[in-house]
Amino acid sequence: GQAIELVIENCSIALSVQLTAFSVTQTQNGILLRWNSAKEYGISGFFVEKQKNRSGEWSTIGYIDCQRKAKKSADYDFLDIDLGQEIASYRLRQINEDGSADFSEIVEIQLVLPKAIKLEQNYPNPFNPGTTIQFSVPEATHLSIEIYNTLGQKIRTLANAEYTTGIYSLSWDATNNTHSLVSPGIYFCVIKDEKRVIDTIKMIYTK
Repeated sequence: GQAIELVIENCSIALSVQLTAFSVTQTQNGILLRWNSAKEYGISGFFVEKQKNRSGEWSTIGYIDCQRKAKKSADYDFLDIDLGQEIASYRLRQINEDGSADFSEIVEIQLVLPKAIKLEQNYPNPFNPGTTIQFSVPEATHLSIEIYNTLGQKIRTLANAEYTTGIYSLSWDATNNTHSLVSPGIYFCVIKDEKRVIDTIKMIYTK
């Protein structure tokens, strides 16, 4: 998806791995961390650590092996799909081959969070054979995402689960709940909580 424009803090970090860049940005799919190492030697990998809302508590959310390119630079990406906070801070815990560890500087981002439960128009539309449906959730909520035909009959339940704050994507392959292909035509995707229908979009499945 398209990136959301934000002010990003970039750092140059003095570690034995010699990072030349460490950045963080929010996209429609999550929070993307990127870093670049000028040289790599004696390094096993990187633990990605996160702190929410400057709480002081750090948690490990992932690990990436070192590419071991010796004197060549290497680029790394890591996607954090948890958007359940207003401020996210990140650091890298570099694990060395001798068992020791070093920490990077901290990068921080102020997130743009959804303000309402909302379905975005599916894409592509019209579609064949499949399409993607994106929706936003401002706070923890139990939601159902369902597909209906023009007669008002429910033909497919795509999701029925608890969602935390974030932006999510689901795919529909034009099949019903018995995994049979539906007929070409107009369908409606509905998002609802336990009390009411919140939003609806019209989708067109073509031959």
